[in-house]
Amino acid sequence: MKRIISLLFIVVVGILGYNFYFGSEEDKARSREVTTKAKDLGKTVFSLLKSERESFKNGKYDKALDKVGVIFKDIGQKAQELGGNFPERYNKIEQQLDDLKAKSDRQNTTQPKNPDKEKKEIGDQFDHMIKEIEALKKDMQANE
Repeated sequence: MKRIISLLFIVVVGILGYNFYFGSEEDKARSREVTTKAKDLGKTVFSLLKSERESFKNGKYDKALDKVGVIFKDIGQKAQELGGNFPERYNKIEQQLDDLKAKSDRQNTTQPKNPDKEKKEIGDQFDHMIKEIEALKKDMQANE
């Protein structure tokens, strides 16, 4: 798949280059327009990534983790009351929450090698943890 995308990119750049220098006036104008739009898109994407990186460094996602932590403590009390496997499941999710907070803190204090990849991993883990919390809450409600 990577090779196909690379090959496609090379073909598109080749066509644009050919049209830009050797094409008709209409082809040259279209090539200039595509090149300009590609530059604008690149600038916009770079600006977005830069602002998201700054937001992440400023603790944008820490607030979400803190909110989940507060709500999650209420579920923990209920899990202890119900007993069974609920306290164990709660403790497992609580460990995931602590791991996410630690990972987020590390990302805020150090320069990650691949910030976009780490941000995606944190987001994926956060989504997974939320699903587990929802499943735990649903199961606890069914046992009440």
